[in-house]
Amino acid sequence: MTYFSTPGLNPNKLGLNGKDFSSVDDYKNQVLVNIDKYFYEFIVKNSLEQEPESKFLPDYAEYLKFLVESAGTQSSFRKYKEIKGFIDRSRSSNGKLRFKEIEVYFSEVIGPISLVNDPRLKGTLAFSNTSKVSFPASSSQRGYDFKLDGIRISAKKISGTVNTIKPSVIIDDGGTAFKKLISSTNDSKLKFIYELFVHLNDSSAKEGPYNAIYKDSAILKELIGNKPEQDSVLIPGNSRTPIPEDIISLYANALERQIENWSSTPQWKPSFTKFCNLFYRTIGLYNFTYTIEKSSGIGTPGFKDQVKSAYLKGKGRAGPFGSDVQGNKTNNTTRVQTEKMGLSIKI
Repeated sequence: MTYFSTPGLNPNKLGLNGKDFSSVDDYKNQVLVNIDKYFYEFIVKNSLEQEPESKFLPDYAEYLKFLVESAGTQSSFRKYKEIKGFIDRSRSSNGKLRFKEIEVYFSEVIGPISLVNDPRLKGTLAFSNTSKVSFPASSSQRGYDFKLDGIRISAKKISGTVNTIKPSVIIDDGGTAFKKLISSTNDSKLKFIYELFVHLNDSSAKEGPYNAIYKDSAILKELIGNKPEQDSVLIPGNSRTPIPEDIISLYANALERQIENWSSTPQWKPSFTKFCNLFYRTIGLYNFTYTIEKSSGIGTPGFKDQVKSAYLKGKGRAGPFGSDVQGNKTNNTTRVQTEKMGLSIKI
């Protein structure tokens, strides 16, 4: 299938990151203005005026504005049938295909508007059209996508898992309150998980998994012995000469997968889930979902204050070589873009 490019729809692409708005109504008006502005700029910048498919871009922009203006209603966009095929053939500058761009990224934009206007949520949430709206400069580093009256809300896809909560968010945003909560519990597994996040937060993205397993003060030494060939390469010798960084890098993705598999076991996954929900309640973090009914084009919001499951997961880009599902290093090359492991959640 030939895909046609469209602008990205997340807050950054629409010029909203790092911005504060005095009310949802004020924010809504700015979103409508920015959709027009960025779609027009995208068409001009990419010289799409003569492209046959470009005739759908203005209608696509109108559809997005319709979702904003009709939030909370069951109204259908009058040209939906005409643009549905175009959306099915679209690839955004964020790399998402078809309706996923709306459900994954535009959900971060429409979230504040949808939450205060959907009749099913009214009365259960203390938000209104006068609520203040704010966006962090970088949602990937802060653990939430937007705030409503200071309440942190993270936009998530309705199914699957999302690697979202980085160690810095757990340690820094959780702060003293979360640290005290964990230290006061009798659950040794929760304390162990917190200690692991402290370790990952204090280490670089590349060194974190290696140090967690192989360093003298390693917290996950129990994983040694599962991969004898790997151990023979990565365990420091009697001279205690550090293993070269380029050697560690070869196994970086495999080490991440081994830690992921460990955290996903029946012995640990329930504890990671409990840990995550305690963190949510401590800092007041909520999840927002947004789905498009493909037959009608109507958007439906959801709002939850807990997760179904959580475990540790990396992006699979920590080193130049990949790994299989068992955590064995493979010779398949990967694009290196180091990023710390985080809590992958299912809501």
